[in-house]
Amino acid sequence: MSIASAAALSAIPDAVLGELGARLRATGFSTALADALKIGRGVAIELRRPIRLRRLRARDDSAARLLRLLCFGDALEERDAAAALGASTLRALLDGDLLAQVEGKVVARLVLTAADEILCFGDPFEAGSEAIMAIGVTTRALAKVGRGHGRLALDLGCGGGALALALAPHFERVIATDLAPRAAVIARLNLALAQVDNVEVRIGDRFAPAADERFDLVVCQPPFLSALPDASSKTLHGGTRGDELPRAILAELPRHLAAGGRAVVLTQWPVPPPIDVGSVIGDPSLGVFLLEAPPLSLDEQAAVYASAEVPVTDDAYPARARAHREQAHRLGLTAVIQTVVVLDRRFPGVVARVPLASGRVIDLTAERVEDAVQARVLLAGGELARARLRLSPGVRFASLVGARGAPPQWAAFAEKDPLVERTFLNAATLDLLRAVASAKDVATAITTVGPRHGVPAARGLELLGPVVAAALEKGILRVDR
Repeated sequence: MSIASAAALSAIPDAVLGELGARLRATGFSTALADALKIGRGVAIELRRPIRLRRLRARDDSAARLLRLLCFGDALEERDAAAALGASTLRALLDGDLLAQVEGKVVARLVLTAADEILCFGDPFEAGSEAIMAIGVTTRALAKVGRGHGRLALDLGCGGGALALALAPHFERVIATDLAPRAAVIARLNLALAQVDNVEVRIGDRFAPAADERFDLVVCQPPFLSALPDASSKTLHGGTRGDELPRAILAELPRHLAAGGRAVVLTQWPVPPPIDVGSVIGDPSLGVFLLEAPPLSLDEQAAVYASAEVPVTDDAYPARARAHREQAHRLGLTAVIQTVVVLDRRFPGVVARVPLASGRVIDLTAERVEDAVQARVLLAGGELARARLRLSPGVRFASLVGARGAPPQWAAFAEKDPLVERTFLNAATLDLLRAVASAKDVATAITTVGPRHGVPAARGLELLGPVVAAALEKGILRVDR
């Protein structure tokens, strides 16, 4: 089936899309979709859709019909589509090419995805180089970490507009820009679906559509896939290595941030050379914080890159994956590192790397990113003694069973928190961290705990301060805000 017509999509009345959005929300559609996506998680990915459809076809309710039609590519009898959507909405969506009639049944040309309560249409995976995707895993991650509030925000490279929708309730105005005119059409469609009126969509390259404005928050997920010589899509690729476009965006970013402003950019960096965002930005008026996932191997990289271009069930997929692997070898790359880049005008001159314990960037939150930033600012400023620290949310201490007669040992960890590095502790360190987590400041905790473990009072901060700093770096402790 051909790609949906952008001209026809843009002609769908806002009132129709608003009515569709209201109907979806009334059915609890986001929750229903989340539940449907849990079906089949224990089987191979190519088997999940048939299992989900079998379950949904066994139901006789509007939510199940809408899920089949809009999310899972199923065809409905026209009477069932009319019952789920309403006859007038069905006709308007058929006229607008969002839906189509194929062999006497109704099918969707766009796919509906969700993140929390945000619903977004986008092109199906098979739509080719012109496709504008709605909400993927990395988009969900950036929607969670790229939050804030203020007067003006920018969603740079907005695609289907999911991030702009996430920002809209928290800012007076949101600007959403994209190079692709088709992205603007789909983003405007999604804004009408959500009945959001404080987001303006503009077409243009990088910052050109908003060149004279300064933003309290900029969020961006630039294309970062490595482009093979035959690549045609500008929505997926960041250059031959993959980091050419992200570097250009980061170099331009500082002049578009307002006083006190922040930017959050989710990207990948091919290595070598080592990541040096500070030199790319070259602006000492900003703090630069790199939250880095563990390196992704070249084989994993090739598999991921190929899956962004060709469905894994396609016969062309193995050849595409090999082509990406061979290109990485030609470029001399050894790995790629998924990175959340935070630029912050509140902390000029602070540059810090924050290693993540896992690659699950989706498990980060805006609050925890702020914890990581505040921790590095504190460590850079040298005011640890007077800092009030607390255990990070979810941190637990588990006693470990060792050899008979061995000193007791504990593990500090937090499930599903990439900022917390699993760390082994002895009894004295555990005692210190628990004291720090309840004291008015670090110096008070050290004064209390030091004598219990034979640390001279005069040397308490010298000897135990680095232990506390290490726990702060590993995410076990956070700055109490």
